[in-house]
Amino acid sequence: MSAVSTQPRLTPEQYLDLERKAMTKSEYLTGHIYAMAGASREHNLITGNIFGELRFQLREKPCETYVNDMRVKVSSTGLYTYPDVAVVCDEPRFEDTHLDTLLNPTVLVEVLSPSTEAYDRGDKFAHYRRLESLQEYVLAAQDRVRVEHYLRQGEQWLLTELSDLDDVLHLTSIDCALPLREIYAKVEFPANEAPQMEKPYKTVQRDSYKLTIYHGITPLDLDNDNVDVKVTFPNGESFSAVFFTLPNINTLMQGYKKTGECAGGLYFWAADMIIVERLTEKTICETIDNLLADEEFGYIFSRDEALEDISPKEEDKLFKCFEESLNEP
Repeated sequence: MSAVSTQPRLTPEQYLDLERKAMTKSEYLTGHIYAMAGASREHNLITGNIFGELRFQLREKPCETYVNDMRVKVSSTGLYTYPDVAVVCDEPRFEDTHLDTLLNPTVLVEVLSPSTEAYDRGDKFAHYRRLESLQEYVLAAQDRVRVEHYLRQGEQWLLTELSDLDDVLHLTSIDCALPLREIYAKVEFPANEAPQMEKPYKTVQRDSYKLTIYHGITPLDLDNDNVDVKVTFPNGESFSAVFFTLPNINTLMQGYKKTGECAGGLYFWAADMIIVERLTEKTICETIDNLLADEEFGYIFSRDEALEDISPKEEDKLFKCFEESLNEP
């Protein structure tokens, strides 16, 4: 909690009247107003990433997700504060007709900063625990990959710590799963804390999934290239694939059979491979849409099939099948 104001003690009604007219946000407790400090770039990125993931995954559920400006009141202690992200999955209850002070959050998220970390872990969490509606509390570091997840179990709170980009934060009370790679997308860490992460070329929000496009060997929209993609569904499940053009996959398979390696490293074979005529965002999105709509989708094959020791005749037959699939209306 930041430095206390020099104003005399205020009633909650006086605080709310001032707060609704103020240009900056302040917390309130036992008659005192506490100014809230501004947020860093990393803080805003992490907050936005978490809010975006939750909003996407909860869009078909009877839940509401708020970011930054939704005030929360802990009625039993009198604290008014602004969590970085709040989710309510019951009927939202507000203090008054202004509908700007939530009383019954289900999940609260705070992004830690040097000036607030001790408060967020200690006194603030002590206040939050008095919220009967609260089921989960999340603390996300902004200077390293680290997420602390507190889950209510009766009178106890179970702590789970996550510190790897491949970890997934599971919020069981609202049935959401947030990969840490998404939570920390575009966040730049100090050199000694920087994780090894590939930055996405572009993220495309579709009706039923989120598509993350990564660069292949050369920039997108070039023939004879490959592009990695990741498809994430609202329930947190995902799959990855590598898009190739026909000339490029032929070269890669011939090279692999000769040397045991392929351009860009063997990790390309760890995902399903999809053959398209040209690598464009439109082609990739339309292909994924068709793939999800049709289990008999014609031109996708697994790494095991790709690595089989097939004869040149069988390989020609395989690519002829791909070409016929591409030419189907």
